Amino acid sequence: MNTLVSDLLFYTFQGDVPDGWKETADAIQNAKDNPATGKLLRKMVSFASDFSLSGNVWQCWLTYMLMLHENAFSMTCERMSILPDSTLMNLAKNDFQVIKDLFDPDLLKMRVLSSMTCYKAPYEGRSVNRVGNLIRSLSEKLSNAGSVDEFAAITADYYAAYGAGKYGLYKAFRISDENGKSKLVPVTDEADVCFDDLIGLEEQKKTLRENTEAFLNGKSANNVLLYGDSGTGKSTSIHALMHDYYDEGLRLVELTKNERRLLPQVLAVIKKRNYH
Repeated sequence: MNTLVSDLLFYTFQGDVPDGWKETADAIQNAKDNPATGKLLRKMVSFASDFSLSGNVWQCWLTYMLMLHENAFSMTCERMSILPDSTLMNLAKNDFQVIKDLFDPDLLKMRVLSSMTCYKAPYEGRSVNRVGNLIRSLSEKLSNAGSVDEFAAITADYYAAYGAGKYGLYKAFRISDENGKSKLVPVTDEADVCFDDLIGLEEQKKTLRENTEAFLNGKSANNVLLYGDSGTGKSTSIHALMHDYYDEGLRLVELTKNERRLLPQVLAVIKKRNYH
């Protein structure tokens, strides 16, 4: 696998890449006593715990890296479905052949990482969360792909449906200030509620739905102010919007009153992405 890094055109290990992708390359290409192997193993165990995954966590991990990687191919697919015979797709198939080969469990024989192909969770009965289910579903499709063409098509379809990077996986984001630099980070403790959970607010729900659907369809839509006493369903309504319209590209960004000055920075980050 010495050609792994040099052969990749889009899914490289240089620059701003998903956390753990560089360690994945180092661990695969070097002996099992390489420090990168232990570092990657720890990341994968945390990954399995965060998303309540078991079984072939190695394949889920590779799938997760594909989901998070933002590059010329994934970002183009995010905008719309690309033609299967396009030059971009044909160039990307070189990368997908390399990554598809990594799905082979024989690659990990006699390595510490082989334990991640049959990972048994430490607890029983933990339900897999929404993101974990999305990762596992795509991982199963990719592992069953019979050819690199099918592998590439499945990945491209995912980007077209959900997008690339963290914006494709998560519904909502908040501002995080790290070393004086503000960036958007996902809200991982999302509540799984829908409008059916709100009783007696039919008129308000109808107005909120219609306005949101107009926004998603590129029609005229209004800014909305939700007001009322504590416990009357304001926050639940927002969670319901995330739940019902996530598949249609709706994403939410939370800004506190003190963070309003950062709105131009937020807009600069998200305006070129194919989300609402």
